[in-house]
Amino acid sequence: MIPFLLKAGKVCFILVATISIVHLGLTANPVLASDMTVVTISGRVAGGTLQVGAHALGTASSLTGLGFDSPIPGHPKGYCRISLTGFLSGSVVTLSGAVIFSTVPSFVGTPVTFIGNASTGAITFNFGGTILTGTGSVVIASP
Repeated sequence: MIPFLLKAGKVCFILVATISIVHLGLTANPVLASDMTVVTISGRVAGGTLQVGAHALGTASSLTGLGFDSPIPGHPKGYCRISLTGFLSGSVVTLSGAVIFSTVPSFVGTPVTFIGNASTGAITFNFGGTILTGTGSVVIASP
């Protein structure tokens, strides 16, 4: 019975490790790893009344990620999560998508675009046609 349990344990360990590797997107292919780009945008717009952020990864021409906007206390506008795709052009990252969750249900589906400039820290946040600007941190990394 014990040899069977040891064998079953090894199989379970290998299965979990394989699923983890596939889920995390890890690869032994150095071409894919060298093409990987990670971008992060974080800052305040609209005179500092709205905190925004986005994180995406992929190749420079095909980034995928999530973003958010959150009001600063005392400025009730609603919290939103945003599904994003985009691209990198030099030091400027553009991520576009739509609100997938909000504390204000009517915001769901609203188109959103983040534009961040890593050279200047400038952030443009377009929420359904309302354009808000500000500054923060725009980081582009190629691990």
